[in-house]
Amino acid sequence: MRRAIIMVQDLVMVLIAVALSLTLSQSRLSFDAFSSGGLACWALIVLLAHLLFRTCGLYSTVWRFASTPDFFNILKGCGSLTVVLYLASIAFRSFFQPVAGLNERQFIVFFLVSFTIISAPRLYYRFLRDGASWRILRRAAGDASIKQALFIGRLSEADVIVRFTRTAVPAEYAIAGIMATEAGAPLGTQIQGVPVVALRPRLVGVLEEYVKGTENLDLLIFGKGVER
Repeated sequence: MRRAIIMVQDLVMVLIAVALSLTLSQSRLSFDAFSSGGLACWALIVLLAHLLFRTCGLYSTVWRFASTPDFFNILKGCGSLTVVLYLASIAFRSFFQPVAGLNERQFIVFFLVSFTIISAPRLYYRFLRDGASWRILRRAAGDASIKQALFIGRLSEADVIVRFTRTAVPAEYAIAGIMATEAGAPLGTQIQGVPVVALRPRLVGVLEEYVKGTENLDLLIFGKGVER
């Protein structure tokens, strides 16, 4: 269900990108955008976008909230869609009739706009999931005496660990995120202000993102039995 929502969201963003690119480039099309031919054109663009996004692998992996593979696949999808639409417009002009208001400028603007607005919701969802963790890491970055850590284990253990690290004197550790070993744990929720940033079986992938994405992460704290 969630993947279907993401697909519909991307197609809506493609239509918005078409409208914005024509508006920003001050294009005046030679046909009515709301005529039967215009509506058929938009429907074909949506269908083509969906096929290309699937071909480029945008929906072949688990939804990962603006991961590096997501951005790369969005780049491939938007680039492929722009090139195909440009070639289609050239072919239509050559074999049928000229279309005023379409040139290279419109397609360049379309590529930039489509990549931006398709990526934007993913960045927002990523912030909702990891924003609290980022704030914890940033807040303590200037205090070298406090080590930043991720906790990997059960949520019941995480509550105890977070409470202990906050009451310890002197403070030695700050838990920036919780990686829950329970598959059904509520992703994105917070335990005492610390977000659940990953669930099994994606623990390793999210851990790699954290290690590569921040220089403030110092420690991993494992719960009971996780090493097995």
